[in-house]
Amino acid sequence: MSQAILNALGHARRAHLANVSLVQTSPRKNLPEDADRAEATVIQLQRQVAEIDDQIKRITGRPAK
Repeated sequence: MSQAILNALGHARRAHLANVSLVQTSPRKNLPEDADRAEATVIQLQRQVAEIDDQIKRITGRPAK
């Protein structure tokens, strides 16, 4: 069961990191709220990745890759 959980966490982690990359490289319109919204999205995704990393470390005792 823990392997299934680790697989799901690893998948979610990779998806969040891919989304961070997409948001960071997406073109911004010249509106300040677009940049603010993008920055808030990146921060939220990075927090989620950190939470996933913590969960993986609790299960395996090793840092996430």
